[in-house]
Amino acid sequence: MRSLQISVIILVHNNETTIRKCLESIFANKILPYEIIIVDNLSTDNSISIIQSFSYEHFKIIHSKKNHIGYARNIGLKYARGNYVMFIDADDYVDVHLFETLSLYQGYDVIRFAPVLVDKDLFLYDNKFIYPLECSFKNGYEALKKFSVPELRYGVFWIYCFKNHDLKIRNFKIYEDTVSIPDIISKAKKVINLHYYGYYHVIHSNSYSSKISCEEKERYFKKTCRYLIRRYYKHPVIRKYYLYHFERKKLGRFKKAIN
Repeated sequence: MRSLQISVIILVHNNETTIRKCLESIFANKILPYEIIIVDNLSTDNSISIIQSFSYEHFKIIHSKKNHIGYARNIGLKYARGNYVMFIDADDYVDVHLFETLSLYQGYDVIRFAPVLVDKDLFLYDNKFIYPLECSFKNGYEALKKFSVPELRYGVFWIYCFKNHDLKIRNFKIYEDTVSIPDIISKAKKVINLHYYGYYHVIHSNSYSSKISCEEKERYFKKTCRYLIRRYYKHPVIRKYYLYHFERKKLGRFKKAIN
């Protein structure tokens, strides 16, 4: 089977307790990524030493000058040489068949798959990131229209594999995924959604976003929604989706919940 040349980008900031499991899950795959790019966001623990203990010739370790998610993602993209790109969080892990499964879908600009949310000892296979139909879309706007229903969340990087062509991520400290993913999808010619659980997202109280104040979260989310409402003004279904979420997220509701 011909594999996709996937550049996996992992942002690391003091993840010594989780990065080993993350990498072990990647290396448990029969088909491995083309390269693994580690963007170190000013770690002060043993994260990088743990990463260096793995024997893999296609590691790239890049040191960021600041702990900033949007900035770090763009650094990773700058160094990515694979035909496809995907982001894996350093405290998450992937299915043992992920890269083999993705290899079946050569030619798509956006490959979307399903996550399992891991909340302590619970594995949540029914969650707000699941689009229930396995289907392809004739273009990116058609996919966005289908994804733009209030109960669905699609603005997180860890449920996608993107063709590495002219990818742009807005340089936001938070919600950089929410603001960037619709524009990436809208430019796509071929999009597919898989009802395949390829990713395990671990819910915990020590995430990067949990350390950001409610006021700053509100400011970035409103900025994100205002941009997307303007950007998709001529696409009423998509615009209505972001109008809904603009009203939903009020100050005091920016807690540790995802998106």
